[in-house]
Amino acid sequence: MNRVPELDGIRALAALAVVMIHAYPGSLALGWSAVDCFFVLSGFLITGILLRNRNDPRMLLNFWIRRGLRIWPIYYITIFGLLTVFFIFGRDEPVTTIVQTLTYTQNIQGYFGVGSDRQLGSFHHAWTLAIEEQYYCIWPIVILLCGRRKVTAISIFLLVLPSILRFVGISSGLLLTRCDGFALGALLAILFNDPATAGRPKLRAGLFAATVVASLVAVCYIYIINISDSGGMVQTARTKNLLIPLLSALYFGIIGLAYQFRGSSATAFLRIRPLTYLGLISYGFYLYHIPIIELSEVFMNKYPYFAGFYPPKGGLWRGVINISISLAAAASSWRFIESPILSLKDRFQYAKPSDQIVLSSDDRIASSRIATRRETEESKAIDPA
Repeated sequence: MNRVPELDGIRALAALAVVMIHAYPGSLALGWSAVDCFFVLSGFLITGILLRNRNDPRMLLNFWIRRGLRIWPIYYITIFGLLTVFFIFGRDEPVTTIVQTLTYTQNIQGYFGVGSDRQLGSFHHAWTLAIEEQYYCIWPIVILLCGRRKVTAISIFLLVLPSILRFVGISSGLLLTRCDGFALGALLAILFNDPATAGRPKLRAGLFAATVVASLVAVCYIYIINISDSGGMVQTARTKNLLIPLLSALYFGIIGLAYQFRGSSATAFLRIRPLTYLGLISYGFYLYHIPIIELSEVFMNKYPYFAGFYPPKGGLWRGVINISISLAAAASSWRFIESPILSLKDRFQYAKPSDQIVLSSDDRIASSRIATRRETEESKAIDPA
């Protein structure tokens, strides 16, 4: 599947929402849910890649190597950079926390007790990356062992399971308690290839539109009944548990519509060049922004002299500076680190994809043409976030 600019635009908006709530705490009431948008995108794109290539005998190895080339380099560069800064400033981090962060298992304690996860300092947003990496390890095996019908049933089960687990008090920062988005993304990938809807795009678009409207109404209702005297929303664990699947459903509908009408005038605003470029570098933007925001404060405390040249914490200009530095870091990272490394993915191309499932540009494409199509854009399924 060639890169879809509309999905880059959605990815950019989601990344910007996450950065905004950290640069300007309290600025976006539901900004935290942008990570669920990333999960839906990942479920959609990754499931499509796996289904198309499941007959490739080297599918698992190629997929994991290609994902590793996309995700690991700047993840580990950031970790070792943080550890270096911590050493300079005399800040200690538990060895167990470092090891778990290196192995994407920093949130695993959540299965045994709420709030017992271990997050590296100035890297606490990496819990989403841990969930993504665990998903990349497990989901390809599920796809390999199951056919489309079984994957559909499993996705529906994984759509219901997280709400139950969250309801009984298990942390929402785990793969099994936050896989609503992945499951919806997987169903979205399957839906675009369902024989019952392949020739009925209006029916499919109607489903997406109805999902957007229904989830919006439900979210607005929850917001209204939980509004505080100051006009903000009181977000308890209960309301958040309700909002996660509803907002994931909202993103399911939005992504479905964006993909359904890709290239049309209706989605032109998502193809604006600055937006698509931000979507391109969104992984680095997401990864770097917390260390930049938090370490700038540490630096000011360590060297008070420079505090006079830096805007006050929480102010407009402090946020502008931190966001600008994050963007510059992400752009430089993409140009000098990520792009060169991604060129190595050409050595791990998939074989001819399966002629059973494909996210094609035309749902009615002939099977002979499907059999010759290659997946060359798997690196775009970031996430991420």
